[in-house]
Amino acid sequence: MKKLLAILLLFVVVQPAVGQSDSINIKPAFKNQVDLEVEPLGVGFSYRKRINSSLFLSGSVGGGAKINFINDIYSSNVIAELFYSSTYFTYSLKKIQLMMGVKYAVLMHGDIEFADFYGVEMGAYIDIKYLLIGIKPFLGISQDKKGTDRNSHFIYGSSLISIKIPIIKW
Repeated sequence: MKKLLAILLLFVVVQPAVGQSDSINIKPAFKNQVDLEVEPLGVGFSYRKRINSSLFLSGSVGGGAKINFINDIYSSNVIAELFYSSTYFTYSLKKIQLMMGVKYAVLMHGDIEFADFYGVEMGAYIDIKYLLIGIKPFLGISQDKKGTDRNSHFIYGSSLISIKIPIIKW
């Protein structure tokens, strides 16, 4: 019994020193990617450049009558985003991607009044097979384009849903 215990103890002590390690160098699947972004009544394109295994630098442009829900500063709670451009960092976990960056947009609200938007956009996406499905809340300052005084408003809101479809990876 003592010999069996001594042999078992010997294997327990020696195995970590001479055992195989599980370190495998896996290269990322891609370094660059172009996505199609689909949102309610709007579409856009984004480009992602891998910085390291889980961090990307991204940029996107798009337009349409993208509908966003915002706080109640105008006559309605719905704003149409006619054009947007944003630059952001994306951090990728296994099945979740988190993004944060800066955004410029041309908004239409109320009685067909236009405004410039400058602000911060955040987002969270879930990876489902070949799609990324998520939501992108934003906050910032909107400046009316009409008149000489250009009233500024603090706004925050979100798109209903955002779907990213990878087009090209290389």
